[in-house]
Amino acid sequence: MAETAAAARFRSAYGTGDAPEQAVEAALARLGMPTNATGLGIVYLNEAMWPAQGRLLEVLRRRTGVPHWIGTLGGGVIAGAREFYDRPALALLVADLPEAALQPIAPEGAPPPTPGFGIVHGDPRADGLGDGLAALAGAESYLVGGLCGGRQHFATFADRLFDAPAGHGLSGVVLDRSVPVAVGLSQGCSPVGPVRRITAAERNVVATLDGRPALEVLKEDIGELLARDLARAAGYIHVAFPLQNSDRRDYLVRNLVGIDVERGLVGVGELVEPGQPMMFVRRDPAAAREDLQRMLAETLRRAAAPPQAALYFSCVARGRSLFGEEGLEAGLVQAALGPEVPLVGFFGNGEICHDRLYGYTGVLAVFL
Repeated sequence: MAETAAAARFRSAYGTGDAPEQAVEAALARLGMPTNATGLGIVYLNEAMWPAQGRLLEVLRRRTGVPHWIGTLGGGVIAGAREFYDRPALALLVADLPEAALQPIAPEGAPPPTPGFGIVHGDPRADGLGDGLAALAGAESYLVGGLCGGRQHFATFADRLFDAPAGHGLSGVVLDRSVPVAVGLSQGCSPVGPVRRITAAERNVVATLDGRPALEVLKEDIGELLARDLARAAGYIHVAFPLQNSDRRDYLVRNLVGIDVERGLVGVGELVEPGQPMMFVRRDPAAAREDLQRMLAETLRRAAAPPQAALYFSCVARGRSLFGEEGLEAGLVQAALGPEVPLVGFFGNGEICHDRLYGYTGVLAVFL
């Protein structure tokens, strides 16, 4: 992953090693010196890189000359067709953009004054994520990104390190509209039944769907085989909330967090209310792969110019956890873009697209 003639505005590199310092040195050696010491740097690192996070931005600024860096720590790192999970690894993307095109976002800050295209990373421990996304997007901005994917450690970067939950928990940058981008969203689950209507609920507990006990409807929709083993179904079946004015393809997936067999109740990982549409979905590697390839083809077909670079944000429950091997998901994305297009990304605890927080999805942002 180095600079190519087709992507002169963007340079990417990755590094891995037995220790975090080795990974940083390997990435910087591959990156080389940018042709222009202005613009934006994006860095994604896995949790094995945690010991280096305190000085990382200082090292990147000093060694590259690039003044602005954003990024986060993921459950895994995407670098081209490669995915790195356990061994220390990081991925870098440097974009030659004018200073005037960049508006920083800090967790405790107000929304940027000028709308545009936002690349944002969130701390999943923060309380204000939903409100923060709505405020940052407003009526005119479009956001992509994800939540830090660490299991034990959490950090985001936006000109400085944020490693404690604060404010709305989001950091990153908004680019002005002179930077053309195409965006795509791919779901990692597929529906197993029709869209239902919640008819009785309290907080995150669904009592009835379409006037019937919620558990009875769940068993009907998932089928007799899974209904025999509800403990197994709880790890395989999820709930989804179709978004207003959309078809069944655009929905928010949340976990099935509890089942009350005696009272027929179903607990979900979201606050719900009567009248809300809901359906059951399953995690399906074959369907997820098919939808990813659909999204890639549609996004590139909509693009007004050839791709120059790309960011890809995926769920920690995807990647090797869903597809069974390292590099399959990233490889599909890289193959669609073309082998010479710089691609970096990470696996997070939630994915951001427009003004919403998704789960089990893949979000692609292509710079044109």
